[in-house]
Amino acid sequence: MLQEGDVWVFNLHQGGNLASAGNYEFIESYNVRRVLPPQWNVSTGYELSWSRSEARTGETRKNNYRISRDLNTYARQNPASPQYEARWLQWPLESGRSWRFERPIAAGMQVWEAKVQGWEDIEVPAGKFRTMRVDVHLISNPNPLLTWQVSIWYSPEAKWFVKKTEFGVMEASVPIRRDTYELTSYQLH
Repeated sequence: MLQEGDVWVFNLHQGGNLASAGNYEFIESYNVRRVLPPQWNVSTGYELSWSRSEARTGETRKNNYRISRDLNTYARQNPASPQYEARWLQWPLESGRSWRFERPIAAGMQVWEAKVQGWEDIEVPAGKFRTMRVDVHLISNPNPLLTWQVSIWYSPEAKWFVKKTEFGVMEASVPIRRDTYELTSYQLH
């Protein structure tokens, strides 16, 4: 369980693509602002503050959002639609376990498939971690030109992911892009 004041800081490398030749570096931080009470139903979990600073320009964006107790984000088609939990992680994480989940977008519903690959030891700037790797693939989408795959390395020690890679063709058919998040520091209470 996360606690108020828990913080994770990541380096985010956005690789260049056919639309943008450059590579971009960001620093992202996540801070648990509030543990939400169980009676909040779909929003039960945590309220986080998020910030992303671009390394070259120093330009910073900030936002607040909620994640579930299972550390998943929520999505909906529009503000009047119900929220769905995007089940990137599903407990217990056991090697070989797989599941599917739906994630709404403005154009309809995406279907994703996740599979736990097993334990892996990895090293990131924050140190060495024993992690459980989960691979997630977009298998059905209203836009057939969109493809996406995500690998998440969850660490029980850090209580969140310590590495994440994303690869594919994004909405509006942006050419192939690869993003890599690596934990640089964290503080748990």
